[in-house]
Amino acid sequence: MSELISVLLPAYNVSEYIGICLDSILQQTYSNYEVIIVNDGSTDDTLAICQTYAQKDSRIHLFSQENAGVSSARNHCLLQAKGEFVAFIDPDDYVGKDYLQTLINAQHKTSADIIACDYNTQNGSEDQDSERYRFSNKLLSNDEALRAINCFDSFKVYMWAKLIRRTLFNGLSFPSVDIAEDQYVCCELLSKAKGVYYQPTALYTYRIRRGSICQNTDRHTKTPIYATQEQVRYIQAHHPEITPYAYAYLFFSGITYYNNYIINHENIPKTEERFIHNIVQGKLKYVLRDPDISLSKKMQALMFSISKPLYNQVLKLKHTS
Repeated sequence: MSELISVLLPAYNVSEYIGICLDSILQQTYSNYEVIIVNDGSTDDTLAICQTYAQKDSRIHLFSQENAGVSSARNHCLLQAKGEFVAFIDPDDYVGKDYLQTLINAQHKTSADIIACDYNTQNGSEDQDSERYRFSNKLLSNDEALRAINCFDSFKVYMWAKLIRRTLFNGLSFPSVDIAEDQYVCCELLSKAKGVYYQPTALYTYRIRRGSICQNTDRHTKTPIYATQEQVRYIQAHHPEITPYAYAYLFFSGITYYNNYIINHENIPKTEERFIHNIVQGKLKYVLRDPDISLSKKMQALMFSISKPLYNQVLKLKHTS
């Protein structure tokens, strides 16, 4: 079988990177794919570069819209997709030449609706290899897949680094937020899927860069926490037995929000202290009981809960070394 895969690229002001991304897609060993690019009102040369590529390869389909944000562009991509499976790729990232072939091979082997893989991170000229092995190399139930995204050592909630059966998006759309839009959708996809499979091979490279939406967003935005709270509510309603794992993940969302103040040597306003307290209150026990969370993460949670001065000192040392 050679199913059509729709590779989906929402693009905004990525003229420096989108050529690298498209080259990596066009070098795929798997050939039955289409590329759907939605130019989200770019003001640089992104559109012109995409037009050049589209003229050279008939598998590339280019659409444009007024700037409406990444969620809108992703929804537009889905409307245009014709493949049995979709694979989101952020246009400033890139993939290995066997990316699609490896994912579709895993799908044929397992018949899973969602295939996830690991990824490496590129920060400037430095590549950071990943090592996330939990819940890997086996067909996961819906509950196991939801545990995986809450444990930090398995696949993530991101839409990229996944092959997803397109019909799972029926009735779903990305919400109008500038960050964490994946998280609002991922839980429901994992809940609807007939089988999820995680292969811990790093086939995708995620680029951390200045100018990206994630890097430009106010570091004190609460959107990721709100997304995690929505994730908890969804799990409580549809998979209540997984709620303790979701509480543990929410605890660390509060820590991440706290860390942004300490790392940047900023005083935490009293209102924000209360907000963080309300997020983490009563949830340490779920972290400590969680068999999926590593010992180092549990030690971090304990230090945060027992001694903020010591925690702050260790955090600052880690980010200055």
